[in-house]
Amino acid sequence: MLPSHGNFAVGWIAAIHKEYVAARQVLDEVYEDLEFPRPAEDLNSYTLGRMERHYVVIACLPSGSYGAQAAAEAVERMKSSFPMIRFVLMVGVAGGAPTQADVRLGDVVGT
Repeated sequence: MLPSHGNFAVGWIAAIHKEYVAARQVLDEVYEDLEFPRPAEDLNSYTLGRMERHYVVIACLPSGSYGAQAAAEAVERMKSSFPMIRFVLMVGVAGGAPTQADVRLGDVVGT
């Protein structure tokens, strides 16, 4: 059975295309043909899918858009189109927060 618009409670922002491809790979199911009404100002492109029992909305930042401001704008647009989203993840590569102990490949950094 296909999910309804209100089932999507998890958002996922990918900063770059490589991260988007990886995010899409972990979905158990992708809903290619689902379309929902959304505000005209929402220019995000979405992939809708399911991971286990969680319905997920994935958006990738436009090419050339980087940083916290671009991500915050993408999240606001996502939340305007999917108001039942409870939290949004931004999972990616190439970020770091160096300390005296240093950040090494494979470390997980959360903010």
